[in-house]
Amino acid sequence: MPMEIAIPRRDLERLQRFATRELPKAASNAVMTDRVLRALYSTLYPRDQTE
Repeated sequence: MPMEIAIPRRDLERLQRFATRELPKAASNAVMTDRVLRALYSTLYPRDQTE
């Protein structure tokens, strides 16, 4: 089930750094870490849908 959260843009890079550093320590499932990081990257660097 997808989860949606609202995060101010100014906090996304800090959250991305935190996720990269801390999630591998806490997550036993690497797939979950990858999914979280992909979601953060896609929010920070969205593909231009108009092209």
